[in-house]
Amino acid sequence: MKENTNQNLPDIPQYLVKNYEDLIDKIKNYQNYDIANALKMLKDIYDFIDKFNKFVKTFTNCSRGCSVCCNFLVETTYLEAIYIAKKTGSSINPNNKNEKNAIILTSGNIYHPCPFLSKKKDCSIYSYRPFNCRVYHTGSNAILCHEPYKTHAVYGDASKNYGVSFFIDLHSIIEKLNTNLNGNISDLRWFFFTKDFKDYLANLNSKRKQEIDDLGQTAKSSLF
Repeated sequence: MKENTNQNLPDIPQYLVKNYEDLIDKIKNYQNYDIANALKMLKDIYDFIDKFNKFVKTFTNCSRGCSVCCNFLVETTYLEAIYIAKKTGSSINPNNKNEKNAIILTSGNIYHPCPFLSKKKDCSIYSYRPFNCRVYHTGSNAILCHEPYKTHAVYGDASKNYGVSFFIDLHSIIEKLNTNLNGNISDLRWFFFTKDFKDYLANLNSKRKQEIDDLGQTAKSSLF
């Protein structure tokens, strides 16, 4: 998807600036960063983002049931995976750390539904979804989400360093809490691995291997 983040956006309201400052003060007042407090801090951050998103919705065009972005890779911390698991009763893939390199090798071509995307194209963990899902919005007509080769305005895109100082700072806090727990960072699908996704990757890797083999044969033929 070609992305355009240059928009004439409204100023962030002062009440949200105050809410953000209060949140930072609250986080600083935690006595320790054990798992229990880390999860509380994560919830505090999510609550702020939910308030912030009411402002974001005044100039973006996301709507329930669109779900195109629910097929993209979603960088997720282990802390966030624990939060989802505790709230939903889902099991975290015990081998997720060992599979991180595999996701890096295949990440460029992956387009597969999130394991929590319902048949009705709704997010079944909407209240517990990761930070990077919460902050991502389209600033263009939502129809462009379905047309990846057209320029598309986005807001809060993690791959573009968010573009919002609040988001940058809050995600940095989440990463620090995650590091304190010796947690890794992977795509959401690796933490909640499904057979469907495993089969998808196996097919993708098979196709990629064939493409590499074909490329090698072409290169070899060109030498003679």
